[in-house]
Amino acid sequence: MPRMFSPRFTRLASTAMLLVASSLTCSADKSSGPNEVIAWVRASAMPLATERAGSGFDDLAPLGDRLGPARIVSLGEPTHGSREVFEMKHRLVEYLATELGFSLFAIEANMPEAQRLNDYVLGGPGDAAELIRGMYFWTWSTEEVRALVEWMRRFNTDPANRPRGRKIEFTGFDMQAPATPAAIARDYAAAHLPGSLPMFESAQRALTEATGPAFSTAVGTFPIELVRGRRIVFSGWMKTDDVRGWAGLWWRADTAEKHSAAFDNMANRGPRGTTPWRRYEVALDIPEDARNVNFGTLLSGRGRAWFDDLAVTIDGVAYDPTGHFDFGFEAEPIRGFAVRDRKDDEITLDDERRQGAKSLRITRLEPRDTHEDLHAQWTACAEAIRTHSVGDVSEQQAWALQMAQLVIQNLDTRLKRRTRDACMADNVRWLAGRDPARKIILWAHNGHISRASGLMGAHLDQAFGVAHVVVGFATARGDYRAMGRNPARLGVFPLTPPEAHAVEGVFAATGLSRFVIDLRPARAVDAPAAAAWFAEPRPFRSIGAGEMARQFRDTAVARDYDLLVYLDETHATVPLPPR
Repeated sequence: MPRMFSPRFTRLASTAMLLVASSLTCSADKSSGPNEVIAWVRASAMPLATERAGSGFDDLAPLGDRLGPARIVSLGEPTHGSREVFEMKHRLVEYLATELGFSLFAIEANMPEAQRLNDYVLGGPGDAAELIRGMYFWTWSTEEVRALVEWMRRFNTDPANRPRGRKIEFTGFDMQAPATPAAIARDYAAAHLPGSLPMFESAQRALTEATGPAFSTAVGTFPIELVRGRRIVFSGWMKTDDVRGWAGLWWRADTAEKHSAAFDNMANRGPRGTTPWRRYEVALDIPEDARNVNFGTLLSGRGRAWFDDLAVTIDGVAYDPTGHFDFGFEAEPIRGFAVRDRKDDEITLDDERRQGAKSLRITRLEPRDTHEDLHAQWTACAEAIRTHSVGDVSEQQAWALQMAQLVIQNLDTRLKRRTRDACMADNVRWLAGRDPARKIILWAHNGHISRASGLMGAHLDQAFGVAHVVVGFATARGDYRAMGRNPARLGVFPLTPPEAHAVEGVFAATGLSRFVIDLRPARAVDAPAAAAWFAEPRPFRSIGAGEMARQFRDTAVARDYDLLVYLDETHATVPLPPR
């Protein structure tokens, strides 16, 4: 029978109940931090000299005792865009690989795309920045991640490490993009299962049709004489519902020599999933020799998106669309935009609006039966790989089977049969099973590594018990990089200062700028007030890839994490330079 709670949480809960029973709890007054807890943190914290990598390991040496028999160490982050957090994680990776023999690094990114970096970190050819961009995540397309990748390459190619057989490899554990794993599985069939190749090709075509980048759009043609040689800003409000792809505003200028000489369709920053009304914008410099300009709204992938209150400025001057375009989408027919309904989409006016009477809605259908059929097809493909036993292709076979499983996992999430966190945990288990002696470092958001119910950390806790150590991160002040809300583009935003009763408020009150604190009951046995305080839900910062006004959520940090790394001040990550 699977465990409902980890041994660590059971011990923690027992400790907390005893504390409550003996009334050894902190003050309920939330106007200031509990002095007993602040004092315990100050006395128990392991100070960190710096977050910068390459600074030696003297201050990190006590971590060896804290990690104990860990085989998997999960490193979190409070935001997806905090430079010093990434640098500290880099430093911890150096320590874990150099001093404790950890040899596999896995990041919260699609597995095959991340795996492409492995040849590079092992000393092969390539360009680190391009390989990092190839993981599709703007969150990892940073100078901080590139510095980590370059360190791995130096570590692996250092002759001093060869006699001891030390190296660290690079991979991922996510499953959000099924196209690449499907292609790898199909290529395996072409090489080793020619009789089954038509089945794989059919499954791949069906997957592309159902989940690929097909899009629907409303298209307008802008007066070219108004914008030649000028800078335009095209803005508008969008709202989305279960978008599997992205919604976007787009603008394209063609010249005689080049189609799309200037182009932006928000492919890397358009809203995904379900989002409220937000303002977005596209900014472009139009060539002097532009011959044609088209623009409009689009939905790539599946779901529903609404568009309202469009606007254009030309060199900072507002353009008046009267008589040419209906930027508010208030009347039939839609003035200035050509639309075409197809069997799998619909573009129409809708009563759901930001203001006025109407908005433009684009719907791309995602029938459940299509994904059910796809799931059956890819299950058959996986079974064909699994049962293949001709020739010595075991490593290729295992990889191809895992690729088919990634496709199935992606379909499972679309069918709402399983969660992304459960699937990512499965992929970590698969990585661990390839070599039971290998020790693994995971890099992800605090929200995924957490052992709160249903999250990846909870699934891994059940599988690995005390061999899994969860290291969360906290920060009190500074700024962070994220996708903005209005307009929706990458930007730098302030961190909300923590209140005194927040976890970060208590940490800030210690006066320590950087430290690691062990929150497990055994470390707090002589401080019952502190143990009880951290066992109860307290405000704890959690920001994902988007700008957030409410940055704290109640979290029982001693339940969800073993260790917390605190950095008093952090700033925005530095993006890789444009191509």
